[in-house]
Amino acid sequence: MIALISILIVGVFIIFALFLENFIEDTMEEQIGKRALGVATSVANIPELREAFQLENPAAVIQDIVAPIRKGTEAEFIVVGNTESVRYSHPSTNHIGKRMVGDDNERALKDGESYVSVEEGSLGLSIRGKAPVFSDEGEIIG
Repeated sequence: MIALISILIVGVFIIFALFLENFIEDTMEEQIGKRALGVATSVANIPELREAFQLENPAAVIQDIVAPIRKGTEAEFIVVGNTESVRYSHPSTNHIGKRMVGDDNERALKDGESYVSVEEGSLGLSIRGKAPVFSDEGEIIG
């Protein structure tokens, strides 16, 4: 009888621990996603960044705008790219000018939607905030 009660108690603790782990993981993912989306939306609305898309070499300006924001927000990375998914900023400068990795840009670049995604990219699996960059005329430019 004592053995059965002990097994029941251990079983309840295991189920509770699994539930708690899942709950904490989901909560953390949601909070990180909200933070990433906030940073993405803020960066996409910087007037100097939007103006840089009109330059011959947007990456030269955009990288300088984004680098201090990444450090200040403690984001692992902030990537800005054009409508063809070509990067204008990246924490690893050798990735600038190359196409973004991951198939999760469509909603921002085609539909103009801001959202959170979990995808594998050049820096590994990450929770990403995606926000479109609009021109002054309201068209999606990045």
